[in-house]
Amino acid sequence: MDILLKYSLHSLPSSILTSFALTLSLFGCSLERADRLKISHSQWPGFEYLKLAESKGYLPGAEIVSLTDQSEVVRAYLRGDLDIVQLTTVEILEICSKQAEKCPVIVLVLDESVGGDQIMSLKIDSISNLRGSKVAVATDSFGPFVLQQALKSINSSIDDIRMMPMLVSEMPSALSSGEIDAAVLYPPNSEIVRSIGGKTIFDSSEIPGQILDVLAVSPSVYSARAEDISEIVSGWFKAHEYALNNKQSAIAFMSSSLNLSPKELRNILNGIAFYPTVDGQLTLIQPQGNLAKNIEKVKQSMEKLNFISSDAPSPKVTDRFLP
Repeated sequence: MDILLKYSLHSLPSSILTSFALTLSLFGCSLERADRLKISHSQWPGFEYLKLAESKGYLPGAEIVSLTDQSEVVRAYLRGDLDIVQLTTVEILEICSKQAEKCPVIVLVLDESVGGDQIMSLKIDSISNLRGSKVAVATDSFGPFVLQQALKSINSSIDDIRMMPMLVSEMPSALSSGEIDAAVLYPPNSEIVRSIGGKTIFDSSEIPGQILDVLAVSPSVYSARAEDISEIVSGWFKAHEYALNNKQSAIAFMSSSLNLSPKELRNILNGIAFYPTVDGQLTLIQPQGNLAKNIEKVKQSMEKLNFISSDAPSPKVTDRFLP
């Protein structure tokens, strides 16, 4: 049989053999690509480190999939188009409420927003004047949660404003045209609003510990791809180490990805806290740690607001993939 196959192949014209070899090569590549884990990426500075990791070759078994904002990430994950997501715990809880069987497992705390998430306006100069306004939020994201927390600080509620569902990328032009009065947004779109005279009237520094961004994997990937998950988590740590030792290069890469100047990005990073050490992650992820407290507090708030059902499961949290 082997002799016949060898004879048959040698008897074929060289052009056909070349085409056959190319087809096999492409087929092999397509299999390799199909097997790579798909990780979400949306425009938020805290999510740039995995994109940096990919550019440095630290994620050979993964592919970064860029989407417009977190609301699109939620929808793509629920459709089954993503294996791993970068989202806030608010959005993770929303996923768990919508499809409990897809409730992802949190494996890493990417960052904490300590001022980066904001409510901005061109004409309202104080959060106390927000009542009766048209406020844009990205649905299927943490926007309504931030808005409610802001309104709570002035003894008000969602019922006192008109919530306008909108992609974050559409908010700057909507503010400029007067279609909306205020918007819940974050960099880089917050900087576009600032460039046209927008002012921050509330930010996440006023709700410490409540906006955590995490890396979460689907239950099926968690069960079957432990080695690949460990590689991705390790790649995130390597990207932070690279950024620490090559500040100018890392800032240039990430600012270009976000369409910001290096100076703008440096200023924005002051509103984001990172925990790129194993000890820092263990402190957050341990039972009764800050992440568990965050999930419980956010879940209670979302239940009271009827954003999620009271019987929705909480995501599992694990430190097994830390290097």
